Amino acid sequence: MSKTTVKASTGKIISVLVVVDTEQLLAAKLPVSIDPKYPTNINDASLLKKTFFMVAGNARGITGQGTNDLEIKANAGDIINFVGTTVEENGDDAVIIYNVTGGTSVLNDFISACVNRPKAVQPSAGGNGLPAVNYSRNFMTLESKVKAPGTANLLVNFALYRLSPNGQEQVLYGYYKYDPKIIVG
Repeated sequence: MSKTTVKASTGKIISVLVVVDTEQLLAAKLPVSIDPKYPTNINDASLLKKTFFMVAGNARGITGQGTNDLEIKANAGDIINFVGTTVEENGDDAVIIYNVTGGTSVLNDFISACVNRPKAVQPSAGGNGLPAVNYSRNFMTLESKVKAPGTANLLVNFALYRLSPNGQEQVLYGYYKYDPKIIVG
């Protein structure tokens, strides 16, 4: 009787960081949606180029780093995940990506994955930030398993938060979406 060996999945996890320049976005004076089901669509090509920057890591090959469109070399079974931040590292304005849709011939549906790190680090106050101090923090990604090579025209929805006038709280400003393209091949 022959023995069958089942090989574990060798898919890679490819992380895509979306960096949003909120000052550029706000300067465009777009209508603001306060309904997450109907985010404001950002579709002006010149605004997209100066507002959204995607960086990917751990891909089998990448073209377009730092632009609003990426070409990623990935295999079926690889996982692509999205996370967002602002150019201020969510320190003043902040963004949270809450939904990614589209590209269904290339990618499976995106699902959210949240991890709590009870002892994540942040810089200590004053000086050079060291030694770091621990605090509890949630990290969330939206991820999808690659089905097949092709072009995934996506819609990325995100919430934008602004720093309150007293400088103590980030409050919801509005919901937006933009349409990056990821080529998987």
